[in-house]
Amino acid sequence: MRLSSAVSLVSASLALTSVSFVASAEEVMPICNVWKGYTYEKAKADYPDLTDSINIVQQHGFVPWYTDNSPQQGLDVIIEALQSKCPEKSKIPMVIYGLPKKDCVANYSNMGFNKNLDDYKAFLQRLNDAFPKQHMIYIVEPDAIGLTVNGGCSVDNDYKGAVKVALEMLSANPNAELYLDIGFWALLDSGKPDMLAQIVNEIWPKDGGKLKGIALNVSNYEKTEEMIALCEKFAKLTGRNGMKCIIDTSRNYRGPSATHEWCNAKGAGIGHPPTMDTGNAQAAYFLWVKTPGESDGECTNEKSGEATVGPRAGDFFKDYFQMLWQNGYFVDKKQTSPSSAPAPTTAKPTSAPAPAPVVTLGTETPAPAPAPVVTVATVAPAPVPSSGSGSFLYCGPARPDAASLTAWCNQNCPAFCPTDMCKQGSC
Repeated sequence: MRLSSAVSLVSASLALTSVSFVASAEEVMPICNVWKGYTYEKAKADYPDLTDSINIVQQHGFVPWYTDNSPQQGLDVIIEALQSKCPEKSKIPMVIYGLPKKDCVANYSNMGFNKNLDDYKAFLQRLNDAFPKQHMIYIVEPDAIGLTVNGGCSVDNDYKGAVKVALEMLSANPNAELYLDIGFWALLDSGKPDMLAQIVNEIWPKDGGKLKGIALNVSNYEKTEEMIALCEKFAKLTGRNGMKCIIDTSRNYRGPSATHEWCNAKGAGIGHPPTMDTGNAQAAYFLWVKTPGESDGECTNEKSGEATVGPRAGDFFKDYFQMLWQNGYFVDKKQTSPSSAPAPTTAKPTSAPAPAPVVTLGTETPAPAPAPVVTVATVAPAPVPSSGSGSFLYCGPARPDAASLTAWCNQNCPAFCPTDMCKQGSC
């Protein structure tokens, strides 16, 4: 979706509606769910037949991405909106995605403005200044540590050192909960789980920091119960029995495809709504980190036969949203109209029995043993418009030369992106 101003982004993405509450023996703390997606309002205008289903999905809220792939002023929009809309006594989830030279293997999301460690520190400090004591739920740097176990460019770019800096800086907020994304594929038998545990123990001392656990399945399709098993496995490998996990359930209702395709995988379905009532002591949250229906990318280079060719990464993909809806939680539970859909889940006290984890359906997608996965590309959400110029971050092929960049901009965004911004790689 291409919006011309920050004001339109706020009106499209944020509405202060109901919040999802969790009760415990000690406190009642809502999860702030005011972030409603970058693309949904325009999608409802373009496709009125999807309005009811989008509204049902939208009421549960998504995790916003604080990423240097968005213009600086676009990040101000996110920060100011969360500050003004989230209740003081609420938990605010957020993805931190700003490593210098991130995504160095797939090169899908490496066009950010953080060029070195000093830039990255300023990027993180901006967040600390904005949320010094708020109850934050931070998902830290998707894929970075998972890529590190394979060596290569992630080691050359010192992802491990930069992530350690992020954990130390974000821990300055006494109320922040930090969850490190470790790349679930690195925990599979085909991966390098022992090396992964060693790396995490190096950057996360057992006697220091506020890292509560790990995030799994970010922007992916793996079954919830399998991610819980990996969470328990990793807790044992690291010697941290009290470790908690966040699981992205946005598109995993039917589990992965046979080849564990990551790009607009066929047969997927919208998963269990965000909640703290996970039914497992180590699963702290189910969250929607990926907005269902936003494309993973064109997917034209995928060889599995299980990817769906779509629009560019972050754009709303109507056919894919319809598939996710039909295959997903709400249709299966017969919650297909606003009147039948419940409000965001109110969790039971943690001492009370909780429902079983999500049971995925296997009628369309078989559940074979996990296939070897070398890397999984994480595609950030659609770029956030700048409140100053209405410009967008460049979203074309990785590492273009100046001529290719200008050609891409002239083709894709002349109506809303100034030429000088195109040349800077930020439209």
